[in-house]
Amino acid sequence: MRSFIRCAVMALICLALSVPALAAEDAAPAEAGGPGILDTIQNTLDKGEAAVKGLSIWKFKLGVTFGQRFIYDDNIFLNDEDEEATEGRVWSAISETRLGFDLVLPTNPNYSKFFKSDKIKILGYQFTVQEYFTRSDMDNLAHHFSTDLFSFFKDLFKLEGEGTKFYFQVKNDLEFVTDPLDLEVRDLRLIGFPTVKSVTELERWENRLRAKVGYEGNLIRAHVGYRNEWYKFDDDLFEQADHMEHWYIARVGVALPNLEDKVVYVEGRYRDLDYEENTLNDAEAWEAVVGFEGMVISRKLKAVIEAGYTDFDPSDNGETADDEDYQGAIGLAQIVFRPWEDRVVQFQLEGGRAIGWSAIANYRTEDHVSFTVLYEFIPKKLEADLTLAAEKHDESEGPERVLYELGLGARYKLFTQVTVSARYLYRRQESKDEIKLIEGTTVVAESNGDFFQHVFSIGLELVF
Repeated sequence: MRSFIRCAVMALICLALSVPALAAEDAAPAEAGGPGILDTIQNTLDKGEAAVKGLSIWKFKLGVTFGQRFIYDDNIFLNDEDEEATEGRVWSAISETRLGFDLVLPTNPNYSKFFKSDKIKILGYQFTVQEYFTRSDMDNLAHHFSTDLFSFFKDLFKLEGEGTKFYFQVKNDLEFVTDPLDLEVRDLRLIGFPTVKSVTELERWENRLRAKVGYEGNLIRAHVGYRNEWYKFDDDLFEQADHMEHWYIARVGVALPNLEDKVVYVEGRYRDLDYEENTLNDAEAWEAVVGFEGMVISRKLKAVIEAGYTDFDPSDNGETADDEDYQGAIGLAQIVFRPWEDRVVQFQLEGGRAIGWSAIANYRTEDHVSFTVLYEFIPKKLEADLTLAAEKHDESEGPERVLYELGLGARYKLFTQVTVSARYLYRRQESKDEIKLIEGTTVVAESNGDFFQHVFSIGLELVF
């Protein structure tokens, strides 16, 4: 049954990719004045979208999204060729199927006019199934829950007056993830997890909450915010990484007189990091930065520049012998150039340093630099992107690694509801020391941290 579904979806993708060529050959319709093949398919999709939007559950409308990707990955475990006690480089072709449902509450005309929104997503649910053609033991299912309900409360708390505006924003995402190919797991692998041998070892719950209350006056920009991140791993092997992190943020900025599109600000942050197990040390940190954001030279060029200082202070409640703390510089620089307002074209250069949590040490320093190009070749039809990036991760006690990435992608809107895409990703990591996982006094797994990887994918997305 699975093979039949995969073949059917692949046939659908091939048909979708061949439609423009078929339409070009079908220059003369069978019936004079009749619709061509593209129009016929678009009309069918429009009818399908209308039928879906006509579905309702009580007062809620139903939205449906479907996505299918076929992936080739030549190193699914991120291993090096000569690593001992590992499977080495293992390749697989992967079928990834996504299906999502949204419960949407339409708004009344007055709400739409005032808040510029004609619907509110009460609840969104999406599941992703991955099937490995050569490793059926790796087949997995992931869930994602989301809501825009908080945007409704944001609108209710939005108070506007003559030259002033108060606002309130909340966002929350909850996920149950099992996918060894998603970026979050790859990031965890870079943080210090040993060689991945089973997808079940990486099943985890993630929750990310953001809340902000702000004020914008004629010249003053200020807000206070709270962030919460929670990670819970189902496998006992990774219990040491279960943790919750709290961020408390306050910012005050001033728009430059007669240059309200340019703001200078100061921001203070307090972080509280609590591990559920006592293997690693809990920590607290203070950060202070001064920054600038706004247009530079022209309205086509925008910059964000931050420079500051942090004091990251772990406690001594954990069993780890790592007692290092960090005092030093942090910062961010981001430059975005958009040459045209009527086309989706963007050049972005970014770099900076931050202090992050670690699964094997008290903290890690994170230095990164990236260059991204997004170019729209055909307005609202065809766009492509290019990404060049490098990240350096240095544990307070552990390996120092540098990860290089090259990504190329393209998306083509075949119909109003259908987008096809293709992507290539090359990743290479170099490490100075081995990554080790120790239980008691025994080393249960280790890796030198070096690897390279090629990933190709082709996909289709349908949105009703």
